[in-house]
Amino acid sequence: MNDCGDSCGARAVEAANTPAYVRTLWLVVAMNAAMFVVGVFVTATGGSVSVRSDLLDFLGDSVATGIGLLLVGRSASVRSMASLWQGLALGALGLFALGSAVSRAFGGATPEPYGMGLYGILGLGVNLSAALLLLKHRKGDASVRAVWLYSRNDAIGNVAVMAAAGLVALTATRWPDVVVGLGIAALFLHSSFEIIWDAQRELPKARRMSWFWPLGVILFVVLLDQGTKALARVHLTEGAPLELSPFLDLNLGSNSGIVFGLFAAAEWGPWPLIGVAGLVAAGLIYWLAKETRPLARLALALFIGGALGNLWDRLARGAVTDFLDLHAGGRHWPAFNMADGAIVIGAALLVLDWASAPRRTA
Repeated sequence: MNDCGDSCGARAVEAANTPAYVRTLWLVVAMNAAMFVVGVFVTATGGSVSVRSDLLDFLGDSVATGIGLLLVGRSASVRSMASLWQGLALGALGLFALGSAVSRAFGGATPEPYGMGLYGILGLGVNLSAALLLLKHRKGDASVRAVWLYSRNDAIGNVAVMAAAGLVALTATRWPDVVVGLGIAALFLHSSFEIIWDAQRELPKARRMSWFWPLGVILFVVLLDQGTKALARVHLTEGAPLELSPFLDLNLGSNSGIVFGLFAAAEWGPWPLIGVAGLVAAGLIYWLAKETRPLARLALALFIGGALGNLWDRLARGAVTDFLDLHAGGRHWPAFNMADGAIVIGAALLVLDWASAPRRTA
């Protein structure tokens, strides 16, 4: 065994700034993006939660590798901060995969095994290729290691999907699919912990501490949003509003559009909006990473928490759960939820921050 200590990592980081590494990343992005599109089709027609978990890993891998491209040549602090967000994103995917598998355990049809098997075979070929391409970079810094872990997870996930497909065909039950979905979720969460641990060790202490409260705000908004939506789906009935006051009702509804029901009548399905929402969230996270004013950071954290809360709904159900119905004089504001409220408050705080910021004089 060749134990070269920190020098191995240093050489890997140096190699990660070369044109050859950049070409490798572009190739990995293209392969994983293609498999994500194929996975969307297989999930829509076959209903497999293990394929859904795996296609989300393909999406995460495309994003993580794309971030790796943006980080080439950047400072160590910037790379470590971006890796922290990569780890958090992988953790969110893991929680979503866990929720999907648990939900399938309590009901749902047996998935179609042949599409699962074909997807597993195609994905295994793609991911073994990507993993071999990235193998020599696996001992780099947190950002380089994050790209490697995403690709490694894809390869393991595809083997698991192939095993699940065979067992579903053999047993004619959904349970192998559920078990594999849980296993993939556990893999995501473990890798997320590894990436976050590596990133926070590399960050300067002052920089690390400055991120605790924005991350806390984001987590609070997501948990509040998802918790209240879950309660609404359990205790409310669509079309049967519950009056709380003369101007506010609890009225369960579903929104396939964006905030406050805009574009809900569009016929293009959920995936374009999911893609746009993901890009918006990534842009806001980048903005937050560069922002220094406390009020603006609070506003962006509320924005990001709201965007992630609604994105979770779209990934899980194809539409956002709304339950707050504000009205006056017989006129109703479009139904909304806690995530929408956080987005509106964040927008108001951004305007306030902009208005109160000192102006440069000519």
